[in-house]
This record gives sequence, structure tokens and C-alpha cells, in this order.
Amino acid sequence: MADYAEMDNDLLDKILYSLDEIHCRGPLLEEVEGKDGTQTGLEIAIASGLKDRNYVQLVMCLTSELKELLKLNETVTEPSGPDDSESFHLELRSFLNELKCYHETLVTDLAAFNEPRNRLILIDYLLSELMTARLLKVKIEESTEYKRNNFESNPYDVQSNLSAILNVFGVDTPPPHVTPTMILDKIIKKTQEHISKAPAGFIGKPLVLQPLSAEQWGTLDRINEALLKEYSVRRQMLLTRCSVTVQSFKWSDRTKGKDESFTSVYQSKWTPLKEKAPIPIARVLAAKNDLLSIERTSSGSVRQNTVSDINKVLIGSVPDRGGRPNETRPPPEMPSFKQRTEAPREKRDGGGGRGGRGSGGGRGGRVQGGWSKGGGDNYQRSYSVDSYGGHWGGGGERGRAYDGSYGGFHGASYGS
Repeated sequence: MADYAEMDNDLLDKILYSLDEIHCRGPLLEEVEGKDGTQTGLEIAIASGLKDRNYVQLVMCLTSELKELLKLNETVTEPSGPDDSESFHLELRSFLNELKCYHETLVTDLAAFNEPRNRLILIDYLLSELMTARLLKVKIEESTEYKRNNFESNPYDVQSNLSAILNVFGVDTPPPHVTPTMILDKIIKKTQEHISKAPAGFIGKPLVLQPLSAEQWGTLDRINEALLKEYSVRRQMLLTRCSVTVQSFKWSDRTKGKDESFTSVYQSKWTPLKEKAPIPIARVLAAKNDLLSIERTSSGSVRQNTVSDINKVLIGSVPDRGGRPNETRPPPEMPSFKQRTEAPREKRDGGGGRGGRGSGGGRGGRVQGGWSKGGGDNYQRSYSVDSYGGHWGGGGERGRAYDGSYGGFHGASYGS
């Protein structure tokens, strides 16, 4: 228990120091005389939990600022009292889960918030996350401000742009010790001199009249990135079409042996073309308000530069070749699958119908008929050629039940 008490004291000192660093001063840092001697307001708040107003306010203050700095989705609602501890602890656990809290006890067990030591760990973790979030925000702001004001972030582009501007105004290249700010002041002064000599309305009014905030610049940067990606794809498509068109000319027999001529003419025009649209965000500052009025491509002022003699050619009536989607017929439907069925087998020649027991039909009918009413006559004539063959022929139907060819075959052989 001594080790735990010592560890708790070290953690208390760390929390008190962190509260002072984030300028959170008040009753939590004050010492109060109590039953157990002199205690700080933080010790009393940690021991009391939700029963202490200072503890609730500290948790709410830390979580609300973290939510704003880190753009979190979860929100911790202030409890109405100690009886509202369950919902408060549920929201707190969800908040810690979104923060990716590494204290497993705090994110898995709701009852852990009822122990003073775990409440101490909770405050220490929230303070650490808050201090880290504040440092990250300051670094991001400093980095953005530095990139905006310091031109040395990309010295090659800056140097080439400044040299181009100085050449336009006829100003000599400044020595190395001159800062970019001094060069820009000189450029602005020269620009204002030339604008004052220009006629009224020659330059036009700027498109952006008010300075943009850091958030607006960020939004503008994201829009510019999306447009750059879109138009880079379009430029790549047009360049590919151009390349394929030029290659198609080389397929002709008339152009064989002229590859060098093609290359010399084509490469001089192709090299300056880039797949990525070189439009920086600074163009917004240089844009004028005439971009707000968009002329139609069919307007008179635009058609003066795009009209050609081919537009005057009128195409006469042409035969209707169809091809309209609403006139096309759907493909014929495939017939549904059906199991193959065999046609009924026809009766073969020579087979007679099966007789009754008294009529003496079939091969066996001769014997059976001998016992029937007409059996004696059949039995007596059984040795004549005609009747014998007839009896064998008459047995075709009976024979068909076992061997359909038996009765018919013998009937045709002996009966004819």
C-alpha cells in the first residue's frame, strides 16, 4: 500500500504542475485544512468524484477543449448529479475510445471510474492529451504562417519569379544580402507607378476585395487541389489524343522516311505542354472582377474570333439511317429449356391383336384355344399350312409384349 500511496503522490504532483502549465488556476490548486491534515482541492475532488463540483467541471473543461482542438465526434454531457453517473461514465468511455486511450481499464470497465486512483489516471491522461493538442495546433499555425510569409520555403521558384518581375520593370538583379521583403516592396512601388500612368479602367478591379482568413485559405487550397486534379486528367487526355493523331500520319506510305521531319516539328510544340495544370493559388489575388461575367460561346464578340468559312456551308437533306435507341427492337428471347421427349414407337407390320382366352389369339392362344370353346377347331387345323402360319402371325401382339418382332416375323414367314 505504501508503494501505491507514493505513486499516487507523484501523480498528484504531476497533475498539479500540468494544471498550472495550462493556466488552470482556482480551488483545485488551493490547500484546504481537513480531517486528514492539509490537502489540495484536487485531492478532495478526486476522492469525492461526481459529488464534487470541481471534479465535474475539470473533466468537462478538458474534454470540451479536446473535442474542439482535435475535431472529435463524441461529446461528454455534464451530469445533473451523482445519480447520473452511469450515463456520464458511458459518454466518457466513448470519448476515451475515440481518443484511442491506452489505459485499458478506463475503456472497458465502467466501475473503474468509481475508484479514486482511476479518476486520478483519467485526469492525468486528459491533461497530457490536451497539452499535446495545444502544441500541435501552435506548430501547424506557425508552419502555415511561415510558408505564407517566408519565401525561402521554395527558393528556386521564388528566385525565378522575382527575376522575371524585375526584368519586366527593367530593375537590375539585387545583391544576395537583399531580403525578399525588400525586393517585393520595390516591385510594389514600380507596379503602382505604372498603374498610375495607365488609362482609367485599364487594370480593372480585383476579384477578392477583402483579406482571407487562415480557414478560408485552407478551403481555397483544397478547392484548387481538386480543380488541378480534374483539369490535369483532361489535359492528359487531350495530349494523348494529339500524340495518337500524329502517330496515325506516320502509318501512310507517303510519309515513310520523314520521321525526322515529324519529330522536329512535333517536339517543338509538344515539349512546352505539361500534363499538370500550372495554376497556383496566388492567381486568385491577381484575378480581376471581369471573370464574374461569363460570355456564351455563341455570342457575337466570341464568334468574331472563332468564325470560319466552313460554318457557312449548309448540309442538305440526308437519308434517314435510323439508329435511334427508341426504335431498336429488343433481341429475341431464348426459348426456355425443355427436356427432350421421344416420339411414340409405331407398331411394326405383322403384329396381330391379342385375342381373348376364347378366341385363340397369339402363339399361346393355340394351346389356350384348345381348352376353349373354339379350341378344338383350332387344334385340329393346327397342322394345315395356312392356319399354322396364321396362328403364328396372330401371336404378334402377345409376342410384342415380350419381343415385338417375334410374332410379326413368323407370321410373315409362315403365313404368306
